[in-house]
Amino acid sequence: MILLLGYTLLTIKDFEATFELGENIGRTEYVKGFILLDEDGYFARKETKFLIGTSSIKNEYIRERLKPYIEAAIYRVDGIPYPFKEGNYNIKVYGDLRIRGKIYETLWEGEAEVVDELIEIRISTSFKLNGDELNVRINCVLKEED
Repeated sequence: MILLLGYTLLTIKDFEATFELGENIGRTEYVKGFILLDEDGYFARKETKFLIGTSSIKNEYIRERLKPYIEAAIYRVDGIPYPFKEGNYNIKVYGDLRIRGKIYETLWEGEAEVVDELIEIRISTSFKLNGDELNVRINCVLKEED
């Protein structure tokens, strides 16, 4: 991959998504995507997209309602300085989740901790999915690449 000067690449080093729907809980560690920031810390494209796999979710009830995958689009992140500085931050992440062709506008809230070139993120959101409350938690570690 060739990167343009002035851009920052963040790769996903660790990931877990937890989904709660009623009494059912499902987890997956499968995600594909990366973040490319411009020199001002904004997304290099209008949005950053990730694919979250659902086939590894062991809870059949959750897996059937979310399959075949979830597409997450992130438009903006507030609360973390750029260039990144070590510390703990309360953040808000604005975006959409596409589940089975339907788009759900989401606001994620949580924390980010920056240590060296690593950014640990813990965020959550909830919304109605076919009349039921879906709670989603994401824990991930991003690495600022050279």
